[in-house]
Amino acid sequence: MFRAARVDSNQSEVTKALRKIGASVQLLHSVGKGCPDILVGYKGNNYLLEIKDGGKPESARKLTAEQVIWHFDLCRYLLATRWGYFEKD
Repeated sequence: MFRAARVDSNQSEVTKALRKIGASVQLLHSVGKGCPDILVGYKGNNYLLEIKDGGKPESARKLTAEQVIWHFDLCRYLLATRWGYFEKD
């Protein structure tokens, strides 16, 4: 079932500020399944950013369950890659 991607209210503001300093920005919020909101390229490095609205209560700024799982799986993969082995499913 398709679910419309939610866009943080300040995503446009964050994206504009990043581009203003020379960063490249790829929007990822529509990927869903816990994937971070944007991919940022800046000074030869790439960063995955999860945007949260600082104007909302702290409880509304927490990662969703899907985001926690996505980040955990990525960290597990990156650690495995750093040490030269891969976990097989």
